[in-house]
Amino acid sequence: MKIAKLMVLAAVSGIAAFPLFSADAAQKKAESPKAAASAKKAEAPKADIWACLPATVAEIDGVAVSKNEIISFFVAQFPNGNPPPFFTADLVKQVAPRLVKGVVMSKLMDREMEKAGFKASSEQTRKFLEEEIKKAPKQQLEMLTQQLSMQGKTLDQHIKEMAENPVAQKQIAKVLFAKKTFLKDVSVTEKEAQEYYKAHPDMFKAPADAPNTVRASHILIMVDEKATEAQKKAALDKINSIKVQLDKNPTLFEALAKTESKCPSGAQGGSLGAFGKGQMVPEFEKAAFALKPGEISGVVKTQFGYHIIRRDPARQAATLPFEQVKESLMGLMTEQKAAEAERKYMENLEKNAKVKYFVAEPAKSAAQPAK
Repeated sequence: MKIAKLMVLAAVSGIAAFPLFSADAAQKKAESPKAAASAKKAEAPKADIWACLPATVAEIDGVAVSKNEIISFFVAQFPNGNPPPFFTADLVKQVAPRLVKGVVMSKLMDREMEKAGFKASSEQTRKFLEEEIKKAPKQQLEMLTQQLSMQGKTLDQHIKEMAENPVAQKQIAKVLFAKKTFLKDVSVTEKEAQEYYKAHPDMFKAPADAPNTVRASHILIMVDEKATEAQKKAALDKINSIKVQLDKNPTLFEALAKTESKCPSGAQGGSLGAFGKGQMVPEFEKAAFALKPGEISGVVKTQFGYHIIRRDPARQAATLPFEQVKESLMGLMTEQKAAEAERKYMENLEKNAKVKYFVAEPAKSAAQPAK
C-alpha cells in the first residue's frame, strides 16, 4: 500500500520535521536593539517568496488555514528549515495550490483520527517498527544495521529514538489509521493479477540486452576502506570461504548470494542485470567484461569490499512469464487500489467539511503566436 510504504520509510529512516519560528517571534527578534544594530551592517533583506499567498489560504468548516501554517509545513521538509535556492517566488505560485491542498488533507485526516480516538504513542510506534523490521529483507536490514553502526548506534537504539520522536509517532499512527479505515478492504487476488497480465501483454515484454553490455551477478562481502586490519581479514576470509564452495559447486551461486551477499541484489540471487562500460567501478567492470558467459571470477577488491562475479548469458527479447512478475504485479495493483481508496476517502472528507480554497491555480501561459 503506497501510503503505508511512504510513511514507514520516512519513520524508519528517521526523517523528522524541523519547526519554523513564528512570524511574530521573528519580527520581535528583528526589532530588538541588538538585531537592529546588526541590521544596519547587513545586506538588504531577500524578497519574500511567499508574498503571493493571502493571510488565509483556505477554510475548513469556517476555520481559517493561515499562510504561516503552509510555510511551516513546507520548510519542515528541509534540514534546518532552509528551502533550496531554486525555490523562488515564481515556483511558489506554481506549487502553492497543491501545497495548500496537502495541508488541508493532513488536517482533515488528523481530525478524523481524533474523532476515532486514534492517538499516536511511543509504545504503538515501537511495536510497529519492530514488526516492520522483522519483515524487512535480510540484505536491507544488514545495510541499515551497518549504517547505524557507523553512527555509533544499534538497531534497538534507533528504534527507541524513533519511538520517542513525535513526528514518527504521528506518521505511524496515520499508517495504522489508514489500514483500519479506507485501506482495510484493499487486496489483490492472483486471479486478478493473471487477468491483468493477459490483458496487458506489452507491459511484460523484456527487451534484449543492449550491444556492448554484459549481464552479471555478484556476491559482496562489504568492508570499509577505513576498517581495521582484523575486519579486513575477516571479510577476506569470508569471501575466500565462499569461493571454495563455488569452486566445488558453481550451482550454489544464487543461494549463497541470497544468504551471504551484503548487496541488495542478493535478494535476486546477486543479479545486477545488464550494464555497459562506465557504469561500475573500474575494478568490477574490468573483471566482469573479462569473463565468458557462465564463468565465475576470483575475488575482486573494490572500494565496497570483496566480490565474486559471475557473468550471465545475455538476455534475448522475450515475454516475462507470469510467475516471474506475479509478486511485483500484485504489489503494483495493490498500490493502485490503495491510492484510489485514499483518493475517494479524502475527497469525501473534503466535501463534507465544506472546504474553501483562496489560492488560485496559476494561469497557463498563452500559446505562442504562429510566425
